[in-house]
Order: sequence, then structure tokens, then C-alpha cells
Amino acid sequence: MLLERSPTHLASPVCRGPARWAAKVSSLSAMLQVAYDPWVIACCEEKERRRAMFTGLVEKLGTVSRVSAEPPGMRLVVDAGEVASDATMGASICVGGCCLSIVAIDESLLTFELGPETLAKTSLKRLQPGGRVNLERSLQLSDRLGGHLVTGHVDAVGTLASREQEGEWVTCWYLAPETVRAQMVPKGSITIDGVSLTVVDVTAEAFSVALIPHTLAVTTLGTLAVGDPVNLETDLVGKYVTSRLDAWLAAGKLPAFGRLPAAAEEK
Repeated sequence: MLLERSPTHLASPVCRGPARWAAKVSSLSAMLQVAYDPWVIACCEEKERRRAMFTGLVEKLGTVSRVSAEPPGMRLVVDAGEVASDATMGASICVGGCCLSIVAIDESLLTFELGPETLAKTSLKRLQPGGRVNLERSLQLSDRLGGHLVTGHVDAVGTLASREQEGEWVTCWYLAPETVRAQMVPKGSITIDGVSLTVVDVTAEAFSVALIPHTLAVTTLGTLAVGDPVNLETDLVGKYVTSRLDAWLAAGKLPAFGRLPAAAEEK
């Protein structure tokens, strides 16, 4: 079995999933005689990427070093500064609100590969050398959750509609698709380009947030101009609530306030 023949492979950062899951992969690999098959490694990387969580508290403003087309995707190299100090191959970094896996490390330079889906559903395709991106390493179980739970899976691309200067503060209004706005509530959480923020107001077409001087200074939000695109991710709780309500409405079983549907009560 692969566990016996190559324990260091399964213990690597890329494949540090639960032992039970790793054993299943190793058994399958042994059966297929593909102990080092790239497909197995790719599965481990994808599982690791999906498991990563973030808080929306930006650690560092990274600088784009290189951008190169690799059809159908793109290769992105970012100077991550101290964020790269403990970087490992396959680890997840939230880059401008999007969860990406490290594929190469050269001192403070981290390399990421962006696939067609990422390019189609986020604003990262607009990045150019010299541009800045918000960076955050994945959350550890011992960390404080200073922002809110962020997956790095972008829901939609919004647009900065207006900036209202109020002393040192700025109130920003963003246009967003109806499907995204439906999951927002005033005083709820929203992630914009990887930054955890509190929603101030939600209208029929847009929503607003208030940016304090610190946020304006240490994230990319301070330099955005009207018309610029932003990556949006709504709160996980809002997603689940919307999903359940949609299911109940579709089934004609919307519960009364404070009560579960009859089927759930029977259980």
C-alpha cells in the first residue's frame, strides 16, 4: 500500500487530510498501481483548497510581480512579503477575496495558477504587474475569528458605484446581482476583495459599507475608483438561510415564524 511504501508523500502539506481519507486514497492508488499519479496529488490539492477558511482580516497588501497567460488559465506571481514566511506548497491563500493554492515559492514570491472558472467568475483576470492585492493566510483552529467565516469562493463580481467622503471615513455603495443582495441584511457581514465588512444598507440595486481610515490605508479598498470591479462573497449563514427558505417556498411549506416544517417536527 502507498501508506507503507511512501509515508512521506501522504504526510506532506499537500496531502494532510484525515488519516481515514488518506488510507482510502492510498488503497485506491495501490490497486491502480499509480502511487505517484498526478491525479492523486491533484485530488489532495483540491481537497485542501476546499477545506481552507479565512476571516476577512487582511494580513498584507501584496504586489503583483508577474502575470502570464497559460491557456485556458493564467499564472500569477505575487510578492507576499511576510505572508510567504511560512508558506508551503499547496497551501491556500486568500488573494483579493479568492482562495488560491500555492504552486511555487521563491523567497517572498508566491505563484498561483488561475483556471478558467476563476478567471470567469472573479476580477483577478484584470491584475497587472505592479497592482496590489489583499492577502490572508488560511485560518487555524486556534486563531481568533476577528472578522467572519470566509471561504474565498467568490459569489459574484460587483462594481463600486459611489464614494461618499465623511471626514476621514468613506461610505461606499456597490452594485451587486440580486442573488447576492438577497443574502444581505443591514448589520450583516459581506466580504469585498477579501475584506470582512459590515453591511450598512441594502437597496433594490446596491448595498453600502462604511470604511474606517485603517481599512482604507491597509487594503486595496482605499484606492478603488468608481466603476472598478470587486469580488463579493456573502456570509455563509445567509447562504444556508436563503437555501432553506427557497426549498420551503418551492415545496409550499414555508413554516410559521419560530416553527419548523411539519416533516422536520416529526423527526
